[in-house]
Order: sequence, then structure tokens, then C-alpha cells
Amino acid sequence: MTGPPPPVLAAAAAFKLDVSELRPLGGNSGSAWAAGGQVLRVGSRPRMETELLAAGAAASVLPVPRILGRAELGSRVALLLEHLPGQPAAHLALHAPDLAGAVGRACGAVHALLATLPAPPGLPPALGAVSGPAGPRLLHLDLHPLNILVSDRGAVTGVLDWANAAAGDPALDRARSWTIL
Repeated sequence: MTGPPPPVLAAAAAFKLDVSELRPLGGNSGSAWAAGGQVLRVGSRPRMETELLAAGAAASVLPVPRILGRAELGSRVALLLEHLPGQPAAHLALHAPDLAGAVGRACGAVHALLATLPAPPGLPPALGAVSGPAGPRLLHLDLHPLNILVSDRGAVTGVLDWANAAAGDPALDRARSWTIL
């Protein structure tokens, strides 16, 4: 395994984190790293601003990681986040098939809750998005069972990775999740 990329190393230095404790977390972007009992996320300024705006709005109805620190790194922003309890919903469903139904219902409930939330001002519209009669809603647009944390019984303990969030019709969020699955 190669070590963390330079932007992650710069972020770790900004927060005075022990680089030897950094471990990559899932996902394709390489932007999330376990840092002891915390999570380090690094990304472009626009992407991280979107994440902050969306997670802040979602926090009114869903558990999202609390922001412990922020560091400006030129064109990038680093966030130090709390590490939420639980495991990815996909892992629980795979290792406890008797709970797969509960996990599926929990993931569906997350979609239902998001569909009730108006998009916060400043959140970019989803590409080609149209709004329903209630106006634009908060869309996660990467909402799958690896970004939803659950307890050992399938209760939602966190929703992660808000970097793709946008404003639009909730049907877009459901469709995006369906294509990911």
C-alpha cells in the first residue's frame, strides 16, 4: 500500500495528527481517512463547501458527523470529523441476512426523510434537475448502503459523504441510488 497523498499529509499536519495512524476509508475518491478516533476528509473548496452545507441541513433529521475542525489548504479544504458509531448497512445485511429487511427499511427511511427537507440556499442544483411542486429538496446523490451506518440491529447511526449533494427532485436521489446498487 502506498502512503497518503500529499494533500492528506498536509491536512494531517494542519491538525497535528499522527500520520502513522492514517488509514484510507472506502470510496473511490480517496478523500476520507481514519485518523485515530476521527475522520479526515480532504477535497476541493467547492466540493467541501457543498458537503458542509448539505450535512448541516441534513443534521436536522439525520445523524451526520460533527465537524471538529477545518483547515484551509490553498484550493483545498480539510475537515476533521467525528467518527460515528455503527457499520455500513451493506456489511450488516451481508453478515446478518436475517436483518437485511430491517436494513433495507432503514435505508428507505433515509430517502423518505431527505425527501421532506428543502434544499438549503446556496446548494447547487442537480444536473438537469427540475423541482417538484414542493420546490427543490436536499439530494445526497451517493446514498447507498456503504454511506449509511447502522447499529447491530439495523437502526441508522449515521449518513456519510455529502460531497455530491445537490438540490432537486427526490426522484433523482432514488434513481441514482438504484443505479449504484
